Amino acid sequence: MHSSILPRAELTEMGYDAAKVARIPTSGGDTSSYALERNKEQGWTDGTNDVENDVDLYEIFMRIDANGDGVRELLRITIGGQPASGAVLLGYEEVELAPFAAFVPYMMPNTINGMSTGDLVGKDQRLKSMFMRGINDNLTQVLRPQRVADVEGVNIDDLLNSGPDSIIRVKDKDALSTITTPFVGGQAFGVIDMISQSIEHRTGVGPNLMGVDPTQLQNTTATASSQRQTMSQLRVELIARMFAETGYRYLFRLVTSLLVANMEDTQQLTVKLRGNWVPYGTDQWNPDLDIKANITFGITDKPQKLAALNSIVQQQMTALEHGAPITDMGKIYNTLALIAENSGFKNPERFWNDPSKSGDPAAGAPPDKPDPKVQAEQAKAQADMQRMQMEMQMKAAAMQQEMELKRYEIDQKIALERFKIEQEMALKQQEIAHETQLKGIQIVTQQNAQPNIHSPNS
Repeated sequence: MHSSILPRAELTEMGYDAAKVARIPTSGGDTSSYALERNKEQGWTDGTNDVENDVDLYEIFMRIDANGDGVRELLRITIGGQPASGAVLLGYEEVELAPFAAFVPYMMPNTINGMSTGDLVGKDQRLKSMFMRGINDNLTQVLRPQRVADVEGVNIDDLLNSGPDSIIRVKDKDALSTITTPFVGGQAFGVIDMISQSIEHRTGVGPNLMGVDPTQLQNTTATASSQRQTMSQLRVELIARMFAETGYRYLFRLVTSLLVANMEDTQQLTVKLRGNWVPYGTDQWNPDLDIKANITFGITDKPQKLAALNSIVQQQMTALEHGAPITDMGKIYNTLALIAENSGFKNPERFWNDPSKSGDPAAGAPPDKPDPKVQAEQAKAQADMQRMQMEMQMKAAAMQQEMELKRYEIDQKIALERFKIEQEMALKQQEIAHETQLKGIQIVTQQNAQPNIHSPNS
C-alpha cells in the first residue's frame, strides 16, 4: 500500500470521476511516526496544503479473483479518503507487478519493510546511552557535591556564587557542609563493554572485528588478520547482496516491464551504439528473464579470489598445452583480466591483449591437434636431448671424480714429504743433542786429569 496527500483538483486532472472525487473527505494530515519524523524539519507541518483542498489517496496492490475465474489477479486499487471518515473507491485495474522495490538489509517474512541495522542495535544502544548518562551524573555529583547550609549561619548570596575562588561568609564553620557522593561509575564500564561487544556481534562491524588489537599484533599471523577482517566485512557484503538481489533486481524488472508496456513512449528513447544513436527496440524484450546481480565489494576476499584465479589460469594453460577443447585464449584472457581487476587495476588491457579484438577468427577457438608424425619427431628429439644431457652429466661426474682423485694423491704426497722433513729435523736435533752431551763429558774429563799444583807458601 502507498499513501499520499494530493490536491482534490489533481485527482480530477488525473482522470478520476469528478463526482467521486467530490465525495472524498478533506485530509486531516499525515500523523504517522514516519511523517512526524520527516516533517519536523519543515516547521512540524502535517503534509497538507493551506492553499488547495487536499485529500488522502491510497494505492493498494493485492491479489483478488475479481472476474470469478478462480485465479487471483494482481489489482491496483485506488481509494480516496480515510476508511473511518468515509472512503471512496476511485477505481481498480489489473497490473503485472507491484511498483515497490524495497532495499532492506534484513528481510522478514510477510512484510516489505523488514529490519534495519538500527533495529538490531537500537535497544542495546539506548541501554548504553543510559549507562553513560548515569556515569556523567555520578561524576558531576563527585566533582560538584551538594551542600548543606544553615540559613541562619550562612550568607545565602555567597552560597549561590559557585565560582572556584568565591568566598562564603559563615557565622559558624559547622553551618556549612557537603554531601560526599562516592563514584561508582567504574562498575558500569564492564557492563558497557559487554553491550559494545553485543552490538559488534549483531552488526559484524566494530574495532575488535575490523582488525587486530595492537597488543596482539606480534602473536597474530597475516593470514589470521586477513581472515578476521574478511569475517567482519562479510556482514556488510551480505547487506549489499540483499540490496542487489531484492531491491535492484526487482527495480530493473519494473523498469523493463514499463518499457515493454509503453512501446510508443519507449521508441522516443535512444541509446548510442558504435557511435550512432539507435532507438530502443523493446518488441522482443521479456521482463520475466532472470536477472543476476554481480557484487563487487571492496576487498572482502581478494586473497582467496586471487589464489583461486591463479589456480584456474594454471589449469587452463595445462589444458591448452595438451590440446583439450575445454578452453581457449579468450577464456584465459578473461581469467587474467579478473586477476588484474582483483589486484586493483581497473584497465586489464594495459597488461593483456583481448583476443576477440585482434581480428584473428581462430583466436577464441581451441588449437588444432598436432600431427602424430610431428609429435613423434618432437618426442624423439626430446629423447635425444635427454640422452645428451645424461651423457654430459656422466662425463662431468667422471671428470669430477678424476679431479678429486688427483687432489687426493697430491695431498698424500705433500703429507709424506712433510713427514720426511719432520723426521729428518728430529734426527738432526737428536744428533746435535748427543754431540753437545759428548763435548760436555770430554771437558769435564780433561779438567779432572790436570795435576794439582800448590804454591810454595802453602
